[in-house]
Amino acid sequence: MKFRREKDSLGEVQVPAEALYGAQTQRAVDNFPISGLRFPRPFLWALGQIKAAAAEVNRDLGRLDPKRAAAIVQAAEEVAQGRWDEHFPVDVSFVARVSARSPSRDVALRMMRERRNRLESVVRGVLRVGTRAARGGELASVMRITMTMPDHL
Repeated sequence: MKFRREKDSLGEVQVPAEALYGAQTQRAVDNFPISGLRFPRPFLWALGQIKAAAAEVNRDLGRLDPKRAAAIVQAAEEVAQGRWDEHFPVDVSFVARVSARSPSRDVALRMMRERRNRLESVVRGVLRVGTRAARGGELASVMRITMTMPDHL
């Protein structure tokens, strides 16, 4: 398996090269394998729905560029559809917002990178959506929606 080096406030860590998450998610995987259970499909569906809605609202309010919003919405819809489930590796017993946000952010970043190389502006836009949603209780909302969803999603 190939790895890449990622850096956070604790230093460097090796992350699988193809992973759509970063250092903090890898640390959670390495240090907190509590139950062996991962986020269920309904949880990831709800997360994708909330991310898409947050991008659309921020676009409509003029807080997010329409091109960035479109990439985030597309990535969030792909998360909701299950295309990126393997990139949410954190044990459900260690529910950390950064672990849920990171892969959906990175999916949008990859899609935008294919279109252009101005990564800095994309990162700011994606983080803005994540920040506004997190302040509004993103994780609590995802959990509430998940509780109402059928298990067969």
